[in-house]
Amino acid sequence: LSEIGGSAFAETALTSIEIPASVMRIEYDAFSKCQGLASITVANGNEVYESPDNCNAIIEKESKALIIGCQNTIIPNTVESIGPSAFQDCPDLTSIEIPASVTEIGEWAFGWCTSLETVTFAEGSQLSEIGGSAFAETALTSIEIPASVTIIGDCAFGGAGSLASVTVHWTESLPSMDSDPFTGINENAVLNVPFGTVAKYSAVNAFKDFFKEIKSPDFELGVSSAGWASMYLPCAVTIPSDAEVYYASAVSGSTITLSEVKGILPAKTGVIVKAEEGTVKFAETAEAETPIDGNLFEGVLADKSDYKDVYVLSGASAEGKPLFQEYNGDKLNAFKAYLPMSAVPGGGEIKFRFDEATGIESLTPALSEGEGAIYNLNGVRVDGSYKGIVIRNGKKMFNK
Repeated sequence: LSEIGGSAFAETALTSIEIPASVMRIEYDAFSKCQGLASITVANGNEVYESPDNCNAIIEKESKALIIGCQNTIIPNTVESIGPSAFQDCPDLTSIEIPASVTEIGEWAFGWCTSLETVTFAEGSQLSEIGGSAFAETALTSIEIPASVTIIGDCAFGGAGSLASVTVHWTESLPSMDSDPFTGINENAVLNVPFGTVAKYSAVNAFKDFFKEIKSPDFELGVSSAGWASMYLPCAVTIPSDAEVYYASAVSGSTITLSEVKGILPAKTGVIVKAEEGTVKFAETAEAETPIDGNLFEGVLADKSDYKDVYVLSGASAEGKPLFQEYNGDKLNAFKAYLPMSAVPGGGEIKFRFDEATGIESLTPALSEGEGAIYNLNGVRVDGSYKGIVIRNGKKMFNK
């Protein structure tokens, strides 16, 4: 026997098969819909196919493609692709682990595996393509799609009516896909996306048409014992009831006005947050946001080095009022707000106040490498070579 043709044993009651060493060609659907198939072996000496380590599958040696599997298959970590209909209509397959080596899952690969509840992708997955109807009509309840996937075929998860949770990791480019890869999934399904990307996913029909909710993890802001923290986020968030959020709305002389933001905090808005010590959670939202104009606070979305001439939140006074001081560190941490020195006049003690005039003093004179920064009488920062009357640490002195 040298060849097993298409549908040769399809829809039969086979429970086990052994492929002779003489077989040089097997059509992909030769054993399709053999629902009771539980054992697969390939005879030693076969030059084209193998079934290593009792994996219960037929693997094409040259292409490293798994072309036929069954309910007891363990996919070897040498396999690079799972062929079309490889497991199709295998009703007793309940779970499968896809090794990191697999780059492609063919059409209908696991289609109509009606008991398949769990698919796990190994850490470091290199999967790039999920074929059309690859997981159609399965019993999946949740799945985490690797970030490496760039193509999702038509109806890839179609009719998987129990699929209620899908987790994805794309932050920049989304995969190429048809408009209905998730058609027929659970009507209350949730799409879990990376923080800062809810708006991006909500604008794509293939997602917004099939998921009841698209959400990201809450941003968790750590608040020190001082009761204040700064924040600068890439997306709009809902302000929780256990926090007060303020932006710097105006400056007059040496006083900066703080105005409260309520409801939704717009994306890329530097703020300071007042809350009890601990963690405050901010939920991302795709709701319409009202931009805030004239905010003096700025911020960073990634760790940044070599920042100069900025003030950062440093703690609180004995009265619990926020304090800022000149930044002297090696880097500014991601998602933190700061106040540019150019936004405020130099010298003396700079104060903040609330719109409601509840009184909040705050900005400590700049400190740099252990010395007080120096300003002339016009509020312009100068170096130590400046001659004349200067202000250092809020006090006038004569610099010779």
